[in-house]
Amino acid sequence: MFKAVSAHALIVAGLSLTHSLRVRGLRRTLLFAALANAIAVLGELLAVNILKLLRHHVRPQVGGLPLAVALGWYNVAYGTFAMMESITPAADPHKHRRSQALIPAAALAATRLDLSLDPFGLDLGLWEWSGDGRYASEIKGPNRKHGVPLLNFAGWIALTSSVTLGRTPGMTAAQRPGGPRRSCCFPTTCR
Repeated sequence: MFKAVSAHALIVAGLSLTHSLRVRGLRRTLLFAALANAIAVLGELLAVNILKLLRHHVRPQVGGLPLAVALGWYNVAYGTFAMMESITPAADPHKHRRSQALIPAAALAATRLDLSLDPFGLDLGLWEWSGDGRYASEIKGPNRKHGVPLLNFAGWIALTSSVTLGRTPGMTAAQRPGGPRRSCCFPTTCR
């Protein structure tokens, strides 16, 4: 099962990178990937190795952090960012309203997704929390601790807000030189 989780994370990361390169170009793709991975990996390593809040069981790992988890943070951050960017209204481009709406929208969408993913992973034994959590408290981890700590969801909001803020330094897609790139692969839904 752990090999399937890692393979899935790798395939989705490849699809996300391909989409990002097509829509954003190399520079913006590398910026987003660097921000998403650096912030997520540092936060996860802090939680695993210093604060000892959780332990992962998925392999392969480096420093207690599975490859699937590092890629998973990127996959969720990029996927929700791209989705919210395509549906967040592009108001007056000179007032940067899109950027202001995009940050909380992406953060809340990613956190909402994790409200489903984290209990599922806990139930499958992919990780365990060091203490009981208030969310999904009916689910027991491999160490017999129940639920997901609310701090986990604060981490998701902080990560995706930080990455989105770093990705949108006052420039919307409509303001880029040459106008916006296509934001999707389906011609009938592209702006």
